[in-house]
Amino acid sequence: MTKLFVYGSLRKGCFNHHYLEEIAEYKGLFYVKGDNFTLTNQKYP
Repeated sequence: MTKLFVYGSLRKGCFNHHYLEEIAEYKGLFYVKGDNFTLTNQKYP
């Protein structure tokens, strides 16, 4: 399973921690750049 790396800057994002974990678990990859983060599949609600 893919490990999810969480940074303090995530709190500034649109997704909460729980939702990020669910996406990372299904989509597989998760990237964080500074205060911005992007999911590989980029499927946003």
